[in-house]
Order: sequence, then C-alpha cells, then structure tokens
Amino acid sequence: MAKPDPTYLPRSLSKREAELIGWLEAERRRVISSREVADYFQWSSPTVWSLMSGLARKGWLKRMEQGRYEVLLAESAGFGPPDPWPALAQWSPPYYVGFRSAAYELGLTPDRPSRIQVPVPIGVTRPIAWEKLPIQLIHLRDFSADGAALTKVGDWTIRMASREKVLLDGAAILPRIGGAIELARIVARVQPTADWRSLVKLAESISRGRVALRRVGAILTRLGMETPPELAAVARGGSRVLLGQTSMYGTTGPVIKPWNVVDNVGEKLLGDVGR
Repeated sequence: MAKPDPTYLPRSLSKREAELIGWLEAERRRVISSREVADYFQWSSPTVWSLMSGLARKGWLKRMEQGRYEVLLAESAGFGPPDPWPALAQWSPPYYVGFRSAAYELGLTPDRPSRIQVPVPIGVTRPIAWEKLPIQLIHLRDFSADGAALTKVGDWTIRMASREKVLLDGAAILPRIGGAIELARIVARVQPTADWRSLVKLAESISRGRVALRRVGAILTRLGMETPPELAAVARGGSRVLLGQTSMYGTTGPVIKPWNVVDNVGEKLLGDVGR
C-alpha cells in the first residue's frame, strides 16, 4: 500500500506541538532554529528535533537547512508556494542574486527567470533542503561579491547584485543574461544613471572584465548613446570580441570602433532593444 503524501497529512497538534506553534504565532516568527526553541522551552535536543521534524511533515514548518525552519503562516493553511527568499536569507556561504534574476528585481527587465540565479564560488553545494526551491547555483571561478549588497525582497534580506554588477556580469557571460539583445535592453535602461566609475572598478575583479567593458561600450555606440568618459578611457583595444553568441549569430559582421567588437547581431539588436 502506498504511503500518504506527507504534504497532505492532517495538521493536528500534540500538546507540546501546540505550545510551540502558539509561541511562534505570538512572536510572529518567520524563521526559527532548533537551538532557539531548545533555549526558550528548555527542552532536550532529541525532543526539539522530533517536534520540529513532525511539524515539518504536517506542514506547519518548512526545513530550509539543517536546524533552521521557515514558519508557514496559518493564512496559507501551511501550504506555501516554493519561496526561495527565506532560504537565501538564512544561507551562510558567499553568494549573491545576479544576472537576469537581479535585473528583474531591480526593474531592468520585465522577464523573470523561472529559477533564481545565484552566483557562488566553485565548490559551494546546494543544500538538500532546497530540492523543491527554484534556485539555480551558478559556479564562477573568479567569484567576487564586490558590487553586491544586502537588499530587501519582500520580508527578507538577501545579497543582490547592483545594477552595475548585473551589467558587468551579463556582458562577461552573455548566456546567463539572456544574450546580446537582452544585455542591450539593460544597457539602455542603466546608461542614464549608472555609476560608471564603479563599473570600471568592478571589472578589475573578474578575468573577463575588460572584455565585458568593451562589449558594453560597443552596445552604447551601436544604440547611438553617449559613452561615459570612464568607460572610454579603459575599454578600448585588445583582440576582437564578438557582440553576440556564436551559436546564435555566427562570427561575421562589421567591427564597432573603437571597441574592436564584431557586430554579429546586426539590425536585430536595434529592432528588439526597446521591447
């Protein structure tokens, strides 16, 4: 006989479970740790582990990582949607939300990826508790959290790339930002108010930083937008760089000067950038 899905087990409570849930609701806690419960109630570690595991099976709590749980509000009947923000807010490894996910949260694109893009250093692993969460770890050899800052998303504080870091990362790794056309849309939105000095400084922290700056400069030229002097001073020269991905646009096209970037995208760049 098949076992019942634990997601739909009755939300009944034992006396001790009810005591814990009553405290959580009175304190309006959104996240709780096993250690905090043990300290408050003076219960043994095995008792706390058993209680919190049982409450997670019944849908009152959702395990985020070892020893930490999200409190599911009564209004949602304990069945919340897979929300990645509580898990990221409590995660300790170095990370930041970046690329198209950060672009969406910062209002630079109307398109939200189906999973939150989270750059991390090589070797950082995804917690088992995140199995059903829409979070995609992107391992970067030259990972740097420079240009990312703590940011409020709803009720949660997570580490988010700045607009300048979104621009730089996207220009360095085109597929992660959605390609050259999506990058051009973001460039057009960022250009009037970007901190270009900060962008140039950030480029020093990644191996393809100079390539990224040249690609951004080429897009500005292609769109007929003013090139900031900070960018013009450092991003020229070097071997030729393709504006778009080879797999999509090939390798031929006119060279955008003075950036020495090959415009293999063509008129489609201008035609789609305003959409």
